[in-house]
Amino acid sequence: MIFMKPGYHAWRQHPLVSQRSNLWDMFPGLGTAIVIFSAYVGVEALAKRLQVSSWVGVDRAAVAYQAGLARGRLELQRTED
Repeated sequence: MIFMKPGYHAWRQHPLVSQRSNLWDMFPGLGTAIVIFSAYVGVEALAKRLQVSSWVGVDRAAVAYQAGLARGRLELQRTED
C-alpha cells in the first residue's frame, strides 16, 4: 500500500498479540476449568446411563406414588359409592 503510515502494523509486533502462548497466560485457569468441566459432563452422562438402565421394566409412576406415600406427601382419597 502506498499511503500507509509508518508503524501502521506496529500492533502486530506487540507481545500480547505476537505470541500464541499468551492466550493461555491471559486466562490462567482456563485449561484446568476445561478439564474439570469435561470430567463433570462425562461422569454425569455415565450416571444417567447407569440410572436409566436400572429402571428398565419398572413402573416409575407406581414407584413415585409409593415414595410419596412413604414420605407423607400424598394422601389417599376415598371414593364413596
